[in-house]
Amino acid sequence: MNKQPLNFDWKFISGFNSSYLNIIPSNAENIDIPHTVKIMPLNYFDESEYQGLYTYFKVFDVTNFNKDKVFILRFNGYMVKAKIYLNSHYFGEFASLYNPVEIDVTSYLKERNNNLIVILSTIEDPNLPPFGYIVDYLTFGGIYRGVELLSYQEKYVAKTYVFGDMNGNISVKDIVSKSLDDKENITHYVYFQDELVAEFKGEHFKLEKVRLWDIDNPNLYTLKTVYNNGVIKEFYETRFGFRNAEFKKDGFYLNDKKIKLCGLNRHQSYPYIGYAATKSLQIDDANILKYEAGINVVRTSHYPQDRSFLDRCDEIGLMVIDEIPGWQHIGTSSSWRDQHYKNIASMVETAYNHPSIIAHGVRIDESKDDYELYDTSNKIAHELDPHKQTLGVRNFKNSDLLEDVYAYNDFSCHDRKHGLQNKKKISKNNENGYLVTEYMGHMYPTKSFDNEMTRFEQSYRHARIINDANKYEDISGAIGWCAFDYNTHKNFGSGDRICYHGVFDIFRNRKYASYIYQSQNDSAPVLKVLSNMNKGEFPENFYPEIYIATNLDYVELYKNKKFIKRFYPNRKEFKYMKHPLIKVDDLIGDLFDDPRFSKKDRKTIAKIISKIEIGGMYTLTLMDKITIAFYQLRYKLKFSDLYDIYNAYCGFDINGQNLLEFKGFKNDKEIITEQFAPSRKFSLNISLLKNDLVNSDTYDTNRIVIKHVDEYNHVMSYSSLPLQIEVSGQIELLGPSLVSLTGGQTSIYIKSKKGSGVGKVTIKSSLGQNEIIMKVR
Repeated sequence: MNKQPLNFDWKFISGFNSSYLNIIPSNAENIDIPHTVKIMPLNYFDESEYQGLYTYFKVFDVTNFNKDKVFILRFNGYMVKAKIYLNSHYFGEFASLYNPVEIDVTSYLKERNNNLIVILSTIEDPNLPPFGYIVDYLTFGGIYRGVELLSYQEKYVAKTYVFGDMNGNISVKDIVSKSLDDKENITHYVYFQDELVAEFKGEHFKLEKVRLWDIDNPNLYTLKTVYNNGVIKEFYETRFGFRNAEFKKDGFYLNDKKIKLCGLNRHQSYPYIGYAATKSLQIDDANILKYEAGINVVRTSHYPQDRSFLDRCDEIGLMVIDEIPGWQHIGTSSSWRDQHYKNIASMVETAYNHPSIIAHGVRIDESKDDYELYDTSNKIAHELDPHKQTLGVRNFKNSDLLEDVYAYNDFSCHDRKHGLQNKKKISKNNENGYLVTEYMGHMYPTKSFDNEMTRFEQSYRHARIINDANKYEDISGAIGWCAFDYNTHKNFGSGDRICYHGVFDIFRNRKYASYIYQSQNDSAPVLKVLSNMNKGEFPENFYPEIYIATNLDYVELYKNKKFIKRFYPNRKEFKYMKHPLIKVDDLIGDLFDDPRFSKKDRKTIAKIISKIEIGGMYTLTLMDKITIAFYQLRYKLKFSDLYDIYNAYCGFDINGQNLLEFKGFKNDKEIITEQFAPSRKFSLNISLLKNDLVNSDTYDTNRIVIKHVDEYNHVMSYSSLPLQIEVSGQIELLGPSLVSLTGGQTSIYIKSKKGSGVGKVTIKSSLGQNEIIMKVR
């Protein structure tokens, strides 16, 4: 097989006119693929703005053209449906949505000056899932995934489906051309890190001493399938891994090892560009989930996602549950239901060789029971891929179970007392695996620029649910809603077309809750104080509560280099978490050394002062007040004396020297320190996803993260600093040139132009000017 990418040098125009079939309009703009039909504002827009008819034009030559070859035109994804013309021949209208579309163009292709026209409708079609009713996400229009021309000789292997289990057993299924009637000429070669380790014919083989794929060591093998009859030689190549994944009634097992699933749901949309994200951004999202969130599973809500994202999940050991397009609504028309079945087949076939995918979601998210629809759905998935279990996601109890795993969206977390419900209260079938596929989300939406109590509360509730997920041994795990904030329809979110349900914001920048997940993973040390440690943020100028997310053994607190107290994980409150939050309930500790009081009384007084400092006067009990009165009598203290004592240890330092240091220790060795003090110096902290942009099958994209920070590198959460973005050279800006920080941070997106050279990004603000130089090659 030969692949010729067709992603550069397209023409594009809004609307369609029949004259476009004969000549490209002079006012058509130059674009590259992936492409969104309209760059959208961050928020406050009407989703109808990108819905309509659009026309794409591509004139191309065929490299290595041979009239005896078979040519397949492949669109990896466009939204929603398109009429396809090539060299004046009309091939028909094809719905893509989230599925690849392949068209045999052999009879109409020529070596030079091929004229491809795509008339794209981005209108939500009620006869196609996920449409038919309201949907809690947007389906941005455009040819948002790559386009390619595949060429084969007369006899060829179109694809090989391969599965390897933990015992080294390999099963293959070759999809071949109709003309290939001599399968005995097909040979399979297995490679590990470019070393040939096996060669076999047929559909089954056992490889000894295999290296398993798992979340810590995601070993990948390459299968090269070669057809060679002495005249024609064709091959197909794919990656796979050896592993067993199974949901049982007592939990989830990977390679016979029980693992508690801890994950997040992911939407594939981005600010401004919608779905039109390149490979670099897909990889970026997978890396964020694995390394910044520290989770072990992601659910592709609510549709199949890009191959590059799945490839990266394979590479880094991030398990995936994929899902068909849809949300709550089940269509009754035959066209809707037929498309639903096609969606399942396409999803399963695309996902087959990915070891990261551990189950297929074959039920429309949160839909009602429909025996006929879901019985057929389940059968299609099992017939196409007998090696993966199926699951169906519902949001009501005791639903019919036709799939292998009972999946449930548990939104019982309406306050701190409620995390997850017991499995036995949800499903009447206790012999199957059980997985919580959503929680939180709309129960406590949180913006990155909300007040600190709101931002902390979101993180606390996520911790509470993770604790419950670990408490119930027969719950396979829980997948939170959701990873990233996302654009949505007017019926949902905060009225600005954004759902603020993520533990990261829409720009992939952190909220407090993201540290809860990362702290449950031991791959890197984590210490994050879930507060900005500014008392004026809170009512009455008292801290309401202070917690730390960490995977370290303990934390020591120092004030102005003086030791206060050591704090340990709070196993009373978070008994079942791998790494419970640490509660800081004392900001005085050993600092209180007033010689007027005995050592014993100093400890008691310090506790009372800390109680006021963290909680306020109204948290004092009657016994606390009696104790204060007793000390007033014993030590002949006036009220002004008490006031002075409090101010000496908790008041404002006129010299501004209130330096707090939280030092995290592992095995009694200091690992991380987080410092807080009054901010005096401010700057922009700028980081890049990558230093250089590399054009390959498509253009490349860079994400530049901009944070307004103080000298201790804390994000200024209430900064809305305006930024003027200018670009020049071999790059373009995706999105507006004038932006403001949200929650003290933002990301901007830069795309490469075709060719090579140098690009410059200039970021101007009241803090000065920053310049970034990046190479394009």
